[in-house]
Amino acid sequence: MQLKKIKIDFERLPFVVDPLESLRPGGPNARIDGNAWVRLPPPPPQPGQRPPVTPPELQTIKWTREDFEDAKEGRLPLGKPSEEWTVGNVEAGLKNAALVLDETFVTPNSSHQCLETRSAMAYWQNGKVYVHTGTQSTAQTVPAIARWLGIDPSNVVFISEYTGGGFGSKITGDITLVIPALLSKKLTRRS
Repeated sequence: MQLKKIKIDFERLPFVVDPLESLRPGGPNARIDGNAWVRLPPPPPQPGQRPPVTPPELQTIKWTREDFEDAKEGRLPLGKPSEEWTVGNVEAGLKNAALVLDETFVTPNSSHQCLETRSAMAYWQNGKVYVHTGTQSTAQTVPAIARWLGIDPSNVVFISEYTGGGFGSKITGDITLVIPALLSKKLTRRS
């Protein structure tokens, strides 16, 4: 059976669930390649052309210990921002504009998107499925997993660590978390 030839090596990496911890000196990064998206200044535009748009790049930004001193007093540390913005004189800009358009507009619904990606790990042991994934409601996710797998909810062991922003879309997890459970069952089934 070809499934027996699959070998998986897991490497436990440092993680962070608090963006401020990611900014501390020596703190773990949110990603392997860094902890902040930084937009670099664009090169000067060519004559007669618009300035080019530069995509952000992932970098590692760490604030100093001094930046975090305010946190001891209950104030949010500010550190150095990854991007700096400047605003001109808005009133003068409106006064000197060739056209000021004051209209109401409506946009179509835009569904929220979680920054925390959907991922799942599953394995079977002693007739029970063990599923690791993020959810906002373990009480609603366990019966959903059981229904999707066609098993009794008492045979579902559900492990959900801290879930970041879910905004309602992670109330019961997602049907895609059943895929690793089904693959795991096939891998551990005896021929």
